[in-house]
Amino acid sequence: MKCLLLCSILQNIVSLKSSSSVSINCPIISIPSAELWKHLSCNNEIDASWSIKNLYHYYYKTSGIPITFDTLHHSILHDNLSEEDAFNLAYETWNTTPIFHYSEGKNNTRAHEHMATNLPPTYKDVYWDVELKGKDYAILEMLNKCKM
Repeated sequence: MKCLLLCSILQNIVSLKSSSSVSINCPIISIPSAELWKHLSCNNEIDASWSIKNLYHYYYKTSGIPITFDTLHHSILHDNLSEEDAFNLAYETWNTTPIFHYSEGKNNTRAHEHMATNLPPTYKDVYWDVELKGKDYAILEMLNKCKM
């Protein structure tokens, strides 16, 4: 049920971007469950043109929902923000340690690489959800790189 509700909410969110009105009535505000509300976050999404800057302005400022930074999505849709600036803008929306997404694009595309060639940025302490095809092996290799 929660999954279906979230999918429905996300479909409504995407339609917000096409609105020409500056004042947005966010569909999430009417969610009855306070418990569900505590677990929501927005992700910068390249398919719907949701950059960190847009999410901050149209979403966080109106609803208080924190923003999840995604390294691959930001590399494709940066909206003239550096990685560090976008990271920090998303970071300031959280009142706890955030969970951000780390991935790399295969041949500079949005297709996820199998293994990491870099490490996630270390601007501030966050939890990283690693989105690579070789997930467990990629994480182990990244941890070994950190020990060097």
